[in-house]
Amino acid sequence: MKAWAQLQLKLYQSLKQEALSFLKKRPKSFLIYEKEFLNDQKKFSDSTHQELTKKINSVDTVFIGDFHTLRQSQRLLLRLLRDKAVRKPEMIGLEILSRSQMPHLRSWLLAPSPKLEKRLKDSLELERWGSNFETYKELFIWAHKNKIDFLPLKTTKNNLKERDRIAGATIAKTKKRIWILFGEYHCARSHLPAVLRRKSPEQKILVIQQNDDEATLKRLPSLPQNKTMVLKAPVQNTIDLFCVLHTPLWIKYQSYLEKHLQTPEDEEFEALDARDQITWSLKTLISFLDDPRYPSKKRKEDILDFNVFGPEDHNFFKTISQFPTSERISVLSQIKSSGVAVISDRRYLYLSELTVNSCAQAAGTYLYLVWSGTKYVNSDFFKRTLIEAMGFFMSKLLNHSRRAVPWKTWRNLSKSPSKKREALAILQGQYFIENRNTKNRWLKKIKPFKSECAVALGRNLSDLAFEAFLAGEFSQSRLIRILKTKIKDEAEAFEILVELKSIGRSFLSTDRKNW
Repeated sequence: MKAWAQLQLKLYQSLKQEALSFLKKRPKSFLIYEKEFLNDQKKFSDSTHQELTKKINSVDTVFIGDFHTLRQSQRLLLRLLRDKAVRKPEMIGLEILSRSQMPHLRSWLLAPSPKLEKRLKDSLELERWGSNFETYKELFIWAHKNKIDFLPLKTTKNNLKERDRIAGATIAKTKKRIWILFGEYHCARSHLPAVLRRKSPEQKILVIQQNDDEATLKRLPSLPQNKTMVLKAPVQNTIDLFCVLHTPLWIKYQSYLEKHLQTPEDEEFEALDARDQITWSLKTLISFLDDPRYPSKKRKEDILDFNVFGPEDHNFFKTISQFPTSERISVLSQIKSSGVAVISDRRYLYLSELTVNSCAQAAGTYLYLVWSGTKYVNSDFFKRTLIEAMGFFMSKLLNHSRRAVPWKTWRNLSKSPSKKREALAILQGQYFIENRNTKNRWLKKIKPFKSECAVALGRNLSDLAFEAFLAGEFSQSRLIRILKTKIKDEAEAFEILVELKSIGRSFLSTDRKNW
């Protein structure tokens, strides 16, 4: 645990320092504004999701602080909207949305088409914010289906206090239950919320901030056991403040860097560079897992020499069409079930989407295959499961907030007519030990979803092993030994999977008691 916490701290410090280097000299007024924001978050104590939900349901206005370049920051709004225990707003206020853009939004929502969607996307100019259109697209569609309207709060004013004044006046006129997604600095209680308080003294106001640096670093040792942590600050001027920790700090600052490392001509493309991100992930993992007792036969320079194909790469299908049938089937099967495919001997990596997590997964899987010298073919269920488990485990070393889809979710999906067959097949993975002696019959039964079952099983085993790793029950040397052990056949892969389950057995949650 100590080594992992140090890794996270090191990543955070280096990326934040690099991010700050892009900031130009800021005026005194901004520094004062920033200090007021930081002072607002000094006294957090631990709280619960239930307490936050109760508070949301009791107020008129909820401000959600937005770190614009971090996609997960905007997704918190979506998570709260989809939470059945949370009382929904009548209106959503968005800083990225102006009055002039509302006709584009309404036209697209009433009659969706690629042409109208492009017009809306172009008008929003989210590249300037470093934000992702797909997240807002989900938000727009969900709100429209649930009859929730939008309030445009965008202004061209540069003065931060003036932005607060204009937005506060607009919000005060709505007289509706409203949630507002606005820049985190503006959401300090002495800023925009205070403006609203002066204009509408009767309003019950709540502020939700996200991923505060100081609070996160203070709770770093306990963060991995909790996908999300909820904190609460003392009430100030009758305004409540909560903070939700849901994303590693280094990802927060990396998202900022990705925006500022773009050149103007790059802005029409995805901000994330897959090769750079995978290279960074590989270097970080190799450095963290370096152990002279387990030397690698592969030089670091050779490992870092790879080819990566993303979802927009037109050479992808042309490239794999030249592969033997078995390799081509393997690649397509991996992409379909995991979103990532790796052919280590060719040094080819394939991603179905470009995200920090998919790049970390690709790096972890590739590194495990290279270090262990393990080769996977489609008939190897236990090897496929082990490869997924180790790739997912190493991605969690970088982003602990990743979680496998729990068995409980698959049980719920088994009641859905459209998902029943897949879910029931995947649920069989829980009994891989009990079914060992009837493996061929069992795998034949779930054949259409064998790869999906391997992914679900591998990731759930990885979750348990990672918790054991953080608790010191799964040593780093033992992990490295597994990573660098060549798996010759299915029997050896099965033994390692049993070992991983045994390691994590004491960390089974209520959701996993049926293992």
